[in-house]
Amino acid sequence: MANNTPLLTEYLKTASELEHMKAQMNSVSDLLEGKIKASDKPVFDMSYVLNDFWDFFRSDRRYSAAAYVFADLVIWGYISYLANDIFSWGLTGFPAIKLVLRFFAAGNAALFLFLLIYDHIEYRRAVKEYKIYYTKLCSLSSGLDIAQLRERYSRACALIERIYSIGAIERQYMNEACVTALYGYFKDGKCGGLSGSGEAYSLLRADIHSGRVKAESGANPDIPRLTADEYIAETDKRLAECEKLIGKFEWQKHLLTGKHPYI
Repeated sequence: MANNTPLLTEYLKTASELEHMKAQMNSVSDLLEGKIKASDKPVFDMSYVLNDFWDFFRSDRRYSAAAYVFADLVIWGYISYLANDIFSWGLTGFPAIKLVLRFFAAGNAALFLFLLIYDHIEYRRAVKEYKIYYTKLCSLSSGLDIAQLRERYSRACALIERIYSIGAIERQYMNEACVTALYGYFKDGKCGGLSGSGEAYSLLRADIHSGRVKAESGANPDIPRLTADEYIAETDKRLAECEKLIGKFEWQKHLLTGKHPYI
């Protein structure tokens, strides 16, 4: 890849913006077609807590071990008191085993309790966000012609296909979540290129592995507080700007891909 950071940053920003517009229009279209309802809010499921519990031990998260020890110490006294009764039978002559069992019980109980509280807080936050998201969708879709929306959606899809056909990034990262993350690394000055140790791809792979970035975006897109007419006008303006930029990227394709146009 050519080390043309400003051009690559602009390329990723444009791809991210197009993907975001596509996600917005897809959500509005789903609402108009009755695929999104107010009752579709998130549902709390204990399986989330159990998955987080097991993931805690499988992951290579920083500070996991320290957090586990701290969680154990928080309720050490209480669980130890119970353990005097729970583990007293048959273990009187084995104080080391009792100590291990107490530590194991206290640590896991504290960790599970923490994750239960944390996931419930996250669930309530997700419900609140969904209500705001649904309200914005309803406001935006009021008076919006679905035919107009589908026309602009098709234009956005065509532009996304054009920008990805340039081949500046690897195919596996050609989606909203990944291009947005890649753009963020360049924007924040965390990298100066795509490939290599400590560069954008390695940062992205690490974030996907840790769960900070999903390989495929499943989050609800931000919905602007605009009227239907304002949204159509704004979308037309942004699509025209993106199309102009894509023309520039196609002209400078060799700088983005590092491949000479005549080779």
